[in-house]
Order: sequence, then C-alpha cells, then structure tokens
Amino acid sequence: MALSVVDVLSWPWAKAYTTFSVCLLTRCIYNLYEEAKDPLIQTALVNKLSQNSPDGRTGDDNVNNEELHSTVLWYQATDSFCIWVLVNTLCCFLLLMAKCIQFIVFSDLRMNEKQNLKGKIRNFLFYKFIFLFGVLNVQTERELAMWCVWCSALLFLQLLAQLCKDRFEYLSSSSTTTLASHMRVLSVLMCLFVSSGGLTVICGLLGFSHDMHTLSFMAVECLMVTIYMSHAILRYTIHLYDLICEDSWEDKEVCIYYTDFVMEMGILFLDMMHHIHMLEMQHRLLQHKNYLHIYDVMDMRFSMATMEELASHDDRCAICWEKMYTAYKLPCRHLFHKFPNC
Repeated sequence: MALSVVDVLSWPWAKAYTTFSVCLLTRCIYNLYEEAKDPLIQTALVNKLSQNSPDGRTGDDNVNNEELHSTVLWYQATDSFCIWVLVNTLCCFLLLMAKCIQFIVFSDLRMNEKQNLKGKIRNFLFYKFIFLFGVLNVQTERELAMWCVWCSALLFLQLLAQLCKDRFEYLSSSSTTTLASHMRVLSVLMCLFVSSGGLTVICGLLGFSHDMHTLSFMAVECLMVTIYMSHAILRYTIHLYDLICEDSWEDKEVCIYYTDFVMEMGILFLDMMHHIHMLEMQHRLLQHKNYLHIYDVMDMRFSMATMEELASHDDRCAICWEKMYTAYKLPCRHLFHKFPNC
C-alpha cells in the first residue's frame, strides 16, 4: 500500500493509460475535423469574426475554404475539453519517455528507489497544490492548464534526477559494476542537466517581457534541479576518476566533502530565497507596483502646477496645508502634494 503511487506507474498501468490517452486524443481530433466541416459552425464563426472585425467586413468577404477551416480548427482547439486533452497527452508522452529511460538505463527499480520516488511525488503534488492555489491564486482554467504542463515537465526532471542519484549510490558501492552502467546513468544526468539549464534560460528571457515574479518562481525551481544534477555529475566524475586512477587518491574524501558542502549550501540558499519571495517579496512588490500605478494614473489625469500657481497659493497644500514644492492641479484649481503625506 505504501508504494501505491509508484505502482500506478508500472508497465500495465502505463499501457492502460496510454491506450486511454490515444483514444481520447483520437476522439478529440475527429470532433475537431467534423466541426470544422459543419456549415452551421462555419457561418456562426464567420459572423462572430465579422462583428469583431475593426473594418466592418462581412463574413463573405475574401474568406476561402482553407482559411475558414483553419480558423474553425483554431477556435475549437482552444476549447476547454481540447486543452485538457492536450495536457493529458503531454503527461502521457512524458510518462512513456520516463518508462523508456527506465527500461534502457535502470531496468527494474530497487525498493529504496521506489520509496524515494513515492516520497518525491507526494511532496511535489502537495507543495504545488499549495503553491498554485495559495500563493499564485490561479483562477482561470487556461492558466491552470498551463501550470499543469509546467509542473508535469518539472516533476519529470526531478524524478529522473532522484532516480539517477539513488542508482549512482548503488553502483558506486558495488564492486561488480561495469563502466557501461556508469556511462548510461551519467548520460541521462547530462541530458537532464542540459534540459533543466535550457528551461532556466528560457524562464529568464521570458521574465523580461512577461510577469517577472511568476517566471522567477519557475526559474528558481529549474535552477535548483540544475544544481542538484550538477552535484550528482560532479560526484560521478570524482568516482570515475578514482576508478581509473592507477595510484591511490588521498584527497578523494576531501573533494567529496567540499563538493557536497558547496552544492548543498547552494540549494539551501536558493530554497530559502524562493520561500522568502513566496511569502513576503511578491506581496510587497505588488504593493509597490500598485503604488507606481496610482502615480501614473494621477500623472495622466492631473496636470502639474507651475511655480507661479504655487506662489499664488502660498505654497500650501489644499488638503494638509503643508508647504509644497511640486503639486498637482485639480479642475477646481486647488493644488495638492504630488507625493501626499497628508
């Protein structure tokens, strides 16, 4: 019962889930194709587009069949049911990829590996549920679907990284391990490292054109996985160097200790900053954003008073009667502080 979460990911369950996902995707594609050919749906969509058209074109102007079918398909594909089918398809694809990697590299999982995967899945799902609905306060269905896609990809990386770490500990303690076994696990680690590093860079680049706070959450999580896998790769490098070294390596334990210390401190520091951002900084920065928005609105709605107008009012604010150096001018010609302290 304790391993029920991982047992669901076994081959029989994976085959059944894959069959269900393929049938669901096939049904969705068939529905899209049939609806794209429906003349009633085409007419309704053309009328809707003509109403939203800025130049007032009618639905019959310059609309060929190919363009119309593409438009209908696009509108139907953004339907709620289709979106969740695509999310489920991506999850199924990641599951099959993970099972293939397990079959080629890891074969049967050991008991402690299953237990660690179970704990990782349970903690990840609980943490993400709190994060999505408690911190980010996701409200729209489309936004929730996008976060499900992101969490699925992140869970895929974290589970494989955990599995590589556990398998490395097992292989390094066994005297009968071949070099090919080490190289297979190390190859998976390198691929995961490149993938997580690429996701980190993408999050950083998108942060400049989108919501920086949300993407910083995503980038930190990717960066933590990247450091976690860097730690495993360095440990693997030290172990393989010790195997091929002809003489005894006296500084091996020192290198292992400082590698563990630096990497673990880096992960703990990122985790601490991530939680501080989650609990305090996002709320405070949102207040600052609202503060700046208020003054942007005031700049648009009110004009600045000239020095002559300030002198005519004896440099006094109409609200607090304190001295002013810069002021906004109301339509009634009263003046008040640009940065009110009243």
